[in-house]
Amino acid sequence: MKIDFGAVSATTGPGEVYNNISLSENVDEAAGTNVNVWTGGGGGTPNQVLLNDITGVASGWSLDATLTTAGSSPDFGVAGAGGNFTGTVAPLAASAFASTATVDGLFIQDTAAITFFISGLNDGLTYNLLGFVGRDNNTGAQAPTSLTTGTGGSAFWQSQDGTITAGELTTQDPNGTAGGIAFGWNGVSPTSGQIAFTMGSNADLLVDIKALSITAVPEPSSLALLPIGVAGMLARRRRC
Repeated sequence: MKIDFGAVSATTGPGEVYNNISLSENVDEAAGTNVNVWTGGGGGTPNQVLLNDITGVASGWSLDATLTTAGSSPDFGVAGAGGNFTGTVAPLAASAFASTATVDGLFIQDTAAITFFISGLNDGLTYNLLGFVGRDNNTGAQAPTSLTTGTGGSAFWQSQDGTITAGELTTQDPNGTAGGIAFGWNGVSPTSGQIAFTMGSNADLLVDIKALSITAVPEPSSLALLPIGVAGMLARRRRC
């Protein structure tokens, strides 16, 4: 599952063939309300996007977002020319996404914090989340502050030099004024079919998320059966 946050008709880069999510317009919202102007991404209710897998087939998963805190007028919108990431200092994990998916993004400004909810997941599986935020100007992009729904998992933060440190999450671009941050959690178990994470603002007053990937991890029991299956195939080939 891959998500491109940004306008399909962005002047600096097109949307991707996988889920493309943007806002129909820049909008001010009050704290505790849903971001109910999603567009793209396969439809859904006004404040929910139904997600397709990378082949375009409906997955049964959905994405929603809610403001958890707000300043005087939290702005949501698709980053314009001033918020695009076109630099060459993206962390290595950003290569998981097409280059145009790291250009335009969904931004939140004015001390707002936003929680993203991924629903419809299987409680019997674990999931890996990978995200990318970045800015080419202003005072930096921000990584998530916490995993709010879901259990277990190993958090990571990846800087431009490609270093990953478990459990290290930052709230400011390490370069201060330009660059990107890859973030995520590996091996997260959903709670009642849901995983959620919050991206919060600090003095930078800015969140600019470019892309997100959610991957289901096979059950250990299924993996254990693979050697048995391979051995059976080899034995059958010998008899033939």
